[in-house]
Amino acid sequence: MRTSSIVKKIEQMMGNKYLYHHERIVINDVDSDDLDTISVFTSTQTFTFDPQQALQFIDDCEWIPDNEQTALVKPIMEQSTELFQSMRTIMEDTIKKVQEDKDYVPQATQINNSMKNMLEMSKQQIEVVKILKRS
Repeated sequence: MRTSSIVKKIEQMMGNKYLYHHERIVINDVDSDDLDTISVFTSTQTFTFDPQQALQFIDDCEWIPDNEQTALVKPIMEQSTELFQSMRTIMEDTIKKVQEDKDYVPQATQINNSMKNMLEMSKQQIEVVKILKRS
């Protein structure tokens, strides 16, 4: 690939946040000279690459969305939604069984205790979400 094409790709990346080798960077500028050397100016340092290394740099940059908390929180929220739907179904079934058979009460009590434990775990997840949103 030609140096000018590589520079254009990096220019398109400018201003965005990336994770590059476990370091958060923002690409601020890019420049090249006649010797096929590409300089990439980031928020943390300046990199100097040959065209092949610059292509590898592009591949190694993992884009971080503007709202990275959303990316981190979304799986937790999806899991919580599934858990609450499942718990609701279990509770409805348990109530029906208790109404139909009073001997089911001891099992319903155990289910209730398990539900309380699951709710406590969910509260912990909510605390994690709060922490992630603050950072």
